[in-house]
Amino acid sequence: EPSQQPQQQTSDSIDATAPIWGLRLQIVLMYVGTILNRTTDLYGFSSNIQKSLWLPPKLLAVHYSLNSSFATRDYSWLGDLVRTTLPISQAMTLGAMVIEGLAPLFCLVLGNRAIAMVPAALLASLHFGLLVLINLPNWQFAGILATTVWIPTAFWDRLLPLSTQQQQQQNDGSCK
Repeated sequence: EPSQQPQQQTSDSIDATAPIWGLRLQIVLMYVGTILNRTTDLYGFSSNIQKSLWLPPKLLAVHYSLNSSFATRDYSWLGDLVRTTLPISQAMTLGAMVIEGLAPLFCLVLGNRAIAMVPAALLASLHFGLLVLINLPNWQFAGILATTVWIPTAFWDRLLPLSTQQQQQQNDGSCK
């Protein structure tokens, strides 16, 4: 006699569905577009690409954004330190290019493996750091939330029984 309940899918089969991979690919393409916009979209594939503030030898994009009035936080002692110390802002610019350029690709290639959380954590950390330094809160929150797509579905599958147990305990307590 077959069970009335639908069979529970494994986390691997849930993760292998087209929607999750489509969303993951979309996030990767967003970061690829960001890198292209900072470099080749402005200067093409010419010698003018060296004018980019995002690429060596300049690496001045973080320095520039912290010195402009549109996005700086008035109360950030950390922002003041980065703004006044050029090697720190250059390292942050280079770090942003490397993390935004490679971490999404690594996450996509690693798929549902737990190790995919390492580059995802780097992306979330990058966006959190920018949230602290630069006043562009909506973009930074969106970047942090987007990294949750790399959390393996097995993690969410483990949370579901916990929330079901808690809900059941609450319901049992309210019936007494």
